[in-house]
Amino acid sequence: MGQVSIKDFETLLPGVEVRPAGPEVAVDGHQPMAVVLPASREEVSALLRLAWDRELAVSPRGGGVYAHLGNPPRRLDLVVVTTGLNRVVEYEPADLTAVLEAGLTLARVQEILGQNNQFLPLDPPRPDLATIGGILATNQSGPLRLGYGTARDIVIGTKTVLADGTLIKSGGKVVKNVAGYDLNKLFIGSLGTVGVIVEVAFKVYPKPQAWGTAVGHFGSPEAAWDAVWRLRASVFEPVSLELLGGTLGPAFPADGWRLYARYAGYGPAVERQVRETCGIFEAAGGEAGGLSDAEETFWPALRDLPVSWQAGSGVGVVVRAGMLPTHVPEFLAAAVADFRGRGVGWGWVVRAGVGLAYGYLEGPGNQTLAAAVDAARELARRLGGYLVVERAGPEFKAAVDVWGPLGPELELMRRLKAEFDPKGILNPGRFVGGI
Repeated sequence: MGQVSIKDFETLLPGVEVRPAGPEVAVDGHQPMAVVLPASREEVSALLRLAWDRELAVSPRGGGVYAHLGNPPRRLDLVVVTTGLNRVVEYEPADLTAVLEAGLTLARVQEILGQNNQFLPLDPPRPDLATIGGILATNQSGPLRLGYGTARDIVIGTKTVLADGTLIKSGGKVVKNVAGYDLNKLFIGSLGTVGVIVEVAFKVYPKPQAWGTAVGHFGSPEAAWDAVWRLRASVFEPVSLELLGGTLGPAFPADGWRLYARYAGYGPAVERQVRETCGIFEAAGGEAGGLSDAEETFWPALRDLPVSWQAGSGVGVVVRAGMLPTHVPEFLAAAVADFRGRGVGWGWVVRAGVGLAYGYLEGPGNQTLAAAVDAARELARRLGGYLVVERAGPEFKAAVDVWGPLGPELELMRRLKAEFDPKGILNPGRFVGGI
């Protein structure tokens, strides 16, 4: 592998900002040689050409909110921070489209779109720090996923710099563009292992006139799930449907199970849906009411929980299990029983409409937690689902593969990695199967 000193960058990449790396950009204890801050896609391209020639391992980074995701890197030489790519390339409110550079934070994007009463229906953790590129690279979403989908559903085009510095384009900037292969989905969720996203075209949405939330409090998980099925069988379509149970921190009640249904749209219609949803919750045996300040308090706290949660004592990990929604109750019941037997504390946030369950687990040590996670992963697998570790310390990651085993699709993913990054310089080792 070739070597490049920080002074070398002044000659090899004139005008590109380079800094010595500190512990704040370390990835699971691996500290790079330098931090590079390109200000344009051309500078990203030049930087990756240099890294390609010298076979330097590169980790792309936006606001750093999701740097905990993935396995520890096999090696790390450079961290490329993309926050300098922060321009609005094109915005057509009448066409409901926006072309944005990847270093813009989501909060800034919402501020710009909000001037025309529009928004991106994405609500991943910490929108004040999370960049567009980071959100897409990790395929982050939040409680709005039920009503609006994920980033894959609203991205209509991308520009990406490949490992050798080549800039490629996929899709376009109009909603009906269908020409060519849909490479957008290759880069979304790839953790920056096949390319660095530098520009994104989105379809944007009108902002709802009003929001409303109904909450039901249930004494048992069975009653809570009865309310879920009753609501899903009704004519009502919440944009968020979240079931909370266990211990999740001071911002969330720890007694029983609570089901939150969130609606968006025309004011009187939202009020009616909240009122009648409360009736559905009461028919299932719960205590129900509206939550008037939910948009200012509850939903932001829940949105940020995957990155803000801290274990009260001992070791903590955050896991995400996915499966058919009808299998989630069985999974939760068996997992909770197993956790209790091991002395592992737990809290669950369930996206009840889409079959995702986020577990916040706390145990006396890494060995106990690793055994609990392995058991929950096997349970999810038997139910046709999966379980990944979203947040954990380096010591825990040394004992458990955060992604878990994959089937025959792993070979296809390895072939794609070999095609797009044959030298393996982009985030080596951090994705599934050590890709």
